[in-house]
Amino acid sequence: MLGETSSVIESAWTEIPGGAVHYRVSVAPPERLPIVLLIHGLVVASTYMVPTAERIAPFCRVYAPDLPGYGESYKPEKDPELIRARGCAGPMDGRFGAHESAPGREFIRLPNHC
Repeated sequence: MLGETSSVIESAWTEIPGGAVHYRVSVAPPERLPIVLLIHGLVVASTYMVPTAERIAPFCRVYAPDLPGYGESYKPEKDPELIRARGCAGPMDGRFGAHESAPGREFIRLPNHC
């Protein structure tokens, strides 16, 4: 299956109000590299992003969450659209330095070298 094993991307979990959110992250990312957030579409999960994440991981710190209701993340019981919108920014809060912004708070661009 797509993205089952990877030497540069690993699975991780974080808790947000409502449940546990699964995300994939590049292994041992150097702190000075830019952060790239890969957000999946409505019919796929972070597994779909693994090939892209593997290719850009040497140049960027890569995060690919399973939004609530998708992949291995918790499945919300009510108001899934609102929870999904909040889930986009919430799981990664606190994972970024002061000079970086949390996902969903501004447009995230790939650096020229990625």
